[in-house]
Amino acid sequence: MERRVLKTTQKRLLKTIPIPQKRESVSAVLITQGARKFYTVTLESDILGTTCVTTSRAEDPDEGFQRTLDITRAKSIRDYIEQGGVIPGSIVLSAQDSANLYDNGKKKTIQFDVSAGAFLIIDGQHRVYWFKLSTKKLRVPVVIFSGLSKRDEARLFIDINTLQKSVPNQLLLDIKKLAETETEHQTEIDALQILYSRPFKQRITETMLKELEKKLRDNHAAWTEDRLWDAFATTAPAKVIGRSQAGRFADLVSLVRFALEQQPVLAPFADSVSERFSEWLMDKAKSGSVFTPEQFTWLNLIRDHIATSLSIEADDSDYSPFSQQGGLGKAYHLFGDQLPTLLEELNGVLVA
Repeated sequence: MERRVLKTTQKRLLKTIPIPQKRESVSAVLITQGARKFYTVTLESDILGTTCVTTSRAEDPDEGFQRTLDITRAKSIRDYIEQGGVIPGSIVLSAQDSANLYDNGKKKTIQFDVSAGAFLIIDGQHRVYWFKLSTKKLRVPVVIFSGLSKRDEARLFIDINTLQKSVPNQLLLDIKKLAETETEHQTEIDALQILYSRPFKQRITETMLKELEKKLRDNHAAWTEDRLWDAFATTAPAKVIGRSQAGRFADLVSLVRFALEQQPVLAPFADSVSERFSEWLMDKAKSGSVFTPEQFTWLNLIRDHIATSLSIEADDSDYSPFSQQGGLGKAYHLFGDQLPTLLEELNGVLVA
């Protein structure tokens, strides 16, 4: 009986004794810049994958500052590195209390616990995400700050992401050509991505696309809609559906969205307009809206006009093919005072 009680007591005591964390010791150089000190080291990628975490605004509205992880970007970095590419820039980390960071000045090393959450990522989260998934090991340059407050970490993140100056777009294109690392088709696709990398916070307009078309032609006279379509069909055939009609200006919308990974496949713009139009009709039916056969005829004409011209205004009803159906007067007769609202709604729904 006493022996059984003794064993039980021993088990309870063992549970209360903290299990020693694995410690890592690496050579480090202590650098002072202004009022800040940090260490420069190299770490194995699997250690980074184990010890590093991020805190995004979506996860922690009060103290989070990192952007939401872009899985597509992380995968592109993975593919680049696994194909032999090199990213020599340092990952920037902030040591947390759980790291138990120790500076051995005599040996010029630092020691830390290899545990989840030991380091907060300030810059480099997409590379670290790849490290978590990969079985491939690399040595990675790392900058480690210690003793930062949450406010300091947020300020450092802002400094890194606002004070660094990006390379001009045209210089990027020239460097890519000089490096001769891409096929002619891939260079054309890069041009589309780089020259039109602005976010789509507003509906795409004909003026915006003409600006893009001019930029493309200014860089290379042969960069037409057809040529760009062929480039994607060559480099990503499984993701290209259908064929752009020769010279169709509106297909630049599909090309832009596909190049910026805003849609998973490349299909003629008219196809996406038709799909959105069908969804719009179903939503209208669910809300109780009913259209007459004559109204349906006009709605189909409006859809086709947007598919080629990107937008429609009431005055367009006085031109072919609407003029053959009675023009602007007939449009107002069919849809009444709601015509301008209807057209603006379709402009937004079919092109946005």
